[in-house]
Amino acid sequence: MKKSENKYKVLITCQFFNGYTGSEMSVFEMAKELIRQNNEVHIISQVVGEPLKSRAEKLGIKVWSIDKPPLHLKKHFDIIHINHKPIGNAILQYFNETPAVMHVRSEVIPTFEEPIIHPNIKKYISIRDSVRDHIKSFGINDDAIVDIDNPFDIQRFNKKYCKSENKKKIVLFIGTLDYLRKNMLFDILEHTKKNNQLLWIIGKNSGGYINELLKEKHIKYFGQQKDVENYIKKSDISVGIFRGRTTIEGWLCGNPAWIYYVDKSGDIKDKEFVEVPEDVSKYSSETYYNKIINLYKEVINE
Repeated sequence: MKKSENKYKVLITCQFFNGYTGSEMSVFEMAKELIRQNNEVHIISQVVGEPLKSRAEKLGIKVWSIDKPPLHLKKHFDIIHINHKPIGNAILQYFNETPAVMHVRSEVIPTFEEPIIHPNIKKYISIRDSVRDHIKSFGINDDAIVDIDNPFDIQRFNKKYCKSENKKKIVLFIGTLDYLRKNMLFDILEHTKKNNQLLWIIGKNSGGYINELLKEKHIKYFGQQKDVENYIKKSDISVGIFRGRTTIEGWLCGNPAWIYYVDKSGDIKDKEFVEVPEDVSKYSSETYYNKIINLYKEVINE
């Protein structure tokens, strides 16, 4: 199907769409920018719920559960943007005539972040070199992979604020407290304790080990938070695994980062302290949008 204009009807798949995990927020930011640029956006998920559902619907994003897929719109969409293998496989059975792209965001999460091999998927999107290598390990040609960084709202995450001087340096982690991040969190716990720093933690306690961390008096736990930029701008250093949302949100607000590299079990392979890169504008939602819309145009007009 040929289409010359830059306005599309997009169906986005996401395994979970209810909380504030990295992939959920990346999907939300992507959909928000697509809507802002006058495209039509639908999100379909295995788990739909609050607070994310209401936030999306207020922006004009239509949100569906896989239990009630929008089959009446079978010939409606110009493109499918797949996130996560299980729901991607399911939706490709329903919408088997629509071209698709697939986003892969991690090399250490089995099943969910494995690329689907399917004739409808024309391109695979990688967020870093190690993910590109992961995609290629499934036999996918290099020329079928496109590198595009995750989108970030630079109206929220930016250096346009007055940074206060903390008596003790505050190291901030934002993310899911799961098995992948457990060893990292206990390692940074020891580092901050040794260096007389504070450790702030934001995120869902999926792994059930927050109480063990909180035995140390220099740690504060804030649970899940919506406006995380307020905490970033009060802290000094970010910490997370890989070059994920935590790291980049911190960079956008002027904070350097401890970056941990872990394997599929969460064991630490390496870590490094990285200052804020000179050019962080490539992470803006608008930059992301331009790359994504050009990719859609290429795939649709193929």
